[in-house]
Amino acid sequence: MKFKVIVIVLLFAIVGAGVWSGSKLFSNQETDPSRMKADFLRGGNFVMSSGGSKFELADLKGKVVLLYFGFTSCPDVCPTGLSVIKSAMTKLGERANDIQVLFISLDPGRDDESRLKAYLPFFDERIVGLSGTSGELAAATKLYGVYYKKVKSDSSSFGYTIDHSANYFVIDSEGQLVYVLDHSVDSDKLAETILKTH
Repeated sequence: MKFKVIVIVLLFAIVGAGVWSGSKLFSNQETDPSRMKADFLRGGNFVMSSGGSKFELADLKGKVVLLYFGFTSCPDVCPTGLSVIKSAMTKLGERANDIQVLFISLDPGRDDESRLKAYLPFFDERIVGLSGTSGELAAATKLYGVYYKKVKSDSSSFGYTIDHSANYFVIDSEGQLVYVLDHSVDSDKLAETILKTH
């Protein structure tokens, strides 16, 4: 009986030491949740055949890229996100000219090139809208960990809408994904993050 008690005490001591060392380990790591999230995603190059012409992220090497996924019929989340992007670009002033904002449509069935060109200038004329094949979209969303799904909607004239995740992806001038910001961030935080990316 005495032996069992000793074993139990030793087990608790080992577990306690593990918890303590684990907490010390994590306390010394990067605490910026946006940076930590990016570490778990690959990001990388993608190709979109927008309007019959091929677009490739690698062609923008040398520029910082702000990437956003959405669709033009989105009732609330996307307009909010694009408004934050517009405000951040305004706050960046002339430095915004060194940033390329990309909007990838999650609804290629509706969002052709003309629709994107008519929609995005309401927020910022520098935003480039991209649409592609279902295969190209699946590949790009997989790289960046974007969730999207077509769901039935009686309120839509098309009979469906798109459920999707919403984040801002900041890609450095080497084409590497370095920051993933939650949709809840404001334009100050977005502009600040873009400024420290090169």
